Amino acid sequence: MIITPLTLISSILTCSYFLQASIKISNPYLSRTISYIGQNTMTIFVTNPLIILLLTLAIPTDFFNCTTLAEKKLLPFLSTILILLISLAINEIIKKIKLNGILN
Repeated sequence: MIITPLTLISSILTCSYFLQASIKISNPYLSRTISYIGQNTMTIFVTNPLIILLLTLAIPTDFFNCTTLAEKKLLPFLSTILILLISLAINEIIKKIKLNGILN
């Protein structure tokens, strides 16, 4: 894969624009949730492959027989939420046993 100079420059400009833009969230619950997830991205990033591996070992491949389009769209969304919640639970366990600084 070759990255042309124009692609590199436009990517840098796009990223710098989004980094400078401020996002105002008026809902305090949503703001706290996004802030909490943002503060724990390293733990989510590190535990994500482990959780996916454990879930693929624990759940058989033919367990979910998705036949409708709605099921095929809903299952990835629900699995993403499940993986995120397990990652945040692992983060809280790490904080409780005072291993902060190792992953996050």
